[in-house]
Amino acid sequence: MTETGRFLDLDKLIRKIAEYLIDVENSDAIVAQSAQKICKLLYYTEKDPLIQPQSLRTNSGNPSPTFETLAEAQQFILGKRVLLVPRVPAEEERGSFIICIIDDFTLSPNKQFKPNKIIFDVLCHHDDWLLENTLRPFVIMQQIDNIFNNRKLSIGNIEFGGCRSIVLTPTMIGYQLVYKNVSIN
Repeated sequence: MTETGRFLDLDKLIRKIAEYLIDVENSDAIVAQSAQKICKLLYYTEKDPLIQPQSLRTNSGNPSPTFETLAEAQQFILGKRVLLVPRVPAEEERGSFIICIIDDFTLSPNKQFKPNKIIFDVLCHHDDWLLENTLRPFVIMQQIDNIFNNRKLSIGNIEFGGCRSIVLTPTMIGYQLVYKNVSIN
């Protein structure tokens, strides 16, 4: 028996959001291109992650494992780099991470809707911030914004609501992106 309900619908929403982040085969070219960049930025620690192999099959000194299929690589990224369970990566853990959460639920005045926020914590090990021409967290945030800003995921379009810097540990630093969303009560 599958239980249903308003809050369980949010579980479906957060999973859908996480899947967009790694959906390199999405029919929407913007989503597919941005997801490919996100996967490379999260998988490769090199200063030139966007020119690394599309398949994520080669290692080239990367601490991440190699994969035979794109699906295996996506599952690794979804389980180890795109996190649905909020956790602080260990200080010695190299790499970049996106933590996805839905937060700040309220009830609209007419009690029919639940405004909430979709939050992306973009965290990068301080040794992985510098890319060849820019900073890794900003490239990741741009790709997230390309995918989600003004996209309809529930009853209305989500919209950018703000960004702030976050320092979780001396080595895990990044930004928190916030998007406004509305769900049915």
